[in-house]
Amino acid sequence: MPHVLKSPRIPKQGLDNALFRSVFENTLEAIVITDARARVLEANAEACFLFGRTMDEMRSADRSKLIDVHDPRVHAALASVAVDGRFAGLLPLLRRDGSVFHADVSATRFTAPDQATRYCAFVRDVAARDLAERALLASENRYRSLIETTGTVLIGIGANGTIFEWNREAERVYGVTRAEALGADFYRAFLPEKARPAVLNDVAMVLGGDAPRSFESVVRSRDGSEYLLAWSITRLMGIGGKALGVIASGQDITELKRL
Repeated sequence: MPHVLKSPRIPKQGLDNALFRSVFENTLEAIVITDARARVLEANAEACFLFGRTMDEMRSADRSKLIDVHDPRVHAALASVAVDGRFAGLLPLLRRDGSVFHADVSATRFTAPDQATRYCAFVRDVAARDLAERALLASENRYRSLIETTGTVLIGIGANGTIFEWNREAERVYGVTRAEALGADFYRAFLPEKARPAVLNDVAMVLGGDAPRSFESVVRSRDGSEYLLAWSITRLMGIGGKALGVIASGQDITELKRL
């Protein structure tokens, strides 16, 4: 019988320590642990990056090297930790070169396994957060500008039939404002009853993974005008590969057909 090598059994405490170290080092937030005298005992890689210090430099630092102790907000924060054992708010911190940066800090007092008092602070650079928020806003503005300036009707329809997108071209063709359309059931509000089965079948096929469907249909506006649109229905996927609904894009080909 062949000899089977067995993996060494790791004590639960070892597993717990390994898990803690993995989370500690891989979190996106800076973490600093200090003792009762405000000396740094532990700091993760993100903290080293944020403060511009090596691990050894972090571990040899105390409060005065990491925080602007002359700022009145710092005194209020220290008082809060002393009384309540916790603090959350904006504080001015110091990089190795002496420059000040503002960060969201959440600090908590706790008792270590050796019964010693420790303090753990989670730190997130506000400038980096604001930069990310501005980038997201710019991205959303570009998206909004794109769908609003296109000459194509764009309608977002959830898997349950609810409208979640309705651009200006859809407003023009249907004579219905975005505010009126959002949240409505597209199939009941904007499709003649006799046309629903075919469209619902196409949507179901697309949601199930089929290729985008194309067809032409006449749309009657609120004022009685009629438009001939060439439609394409495409599946919209969310995080995790779940189908959120479809995007129905319609090109107005009314004048083209009259030529």
